[in-house]
Amino acid sequence: MAIKQNTATIVGHLGSDPDVRDSRSGVWARFSVAYNVNRKAGNGWEEETHWIRCKAFGHTAERVRDTFQKGDNVSVVGELRVSRWESDGVER
Repeated sequence: MAIKQNTATIVGHLGSDPDVRDSRSGVWARFSVAYNVNRKAGNGWEEETHWIRCKAFGHTAERVRDTFQKGDNVSVVGELRVSRWESDGVER
């Protein structure tokens, strides 16, 4: 059995109700999880909010739809994927 090397756990709060949709290939859900990080700013500390966009598919998407809503504390385990695209000749 191979060990999966790209596993991430995100713990935070849902920023809005999950956006759940049906497609030809099944149900999918989009949602964002927010978490706060304290960082040094001048002579003190400043709280900064980070947002992670998440997607779920199939049975997991249905559970997200039926269980969670804006503000709920959640723990998401999955793999990280980086999106890259080109816009006006600039790679993003």
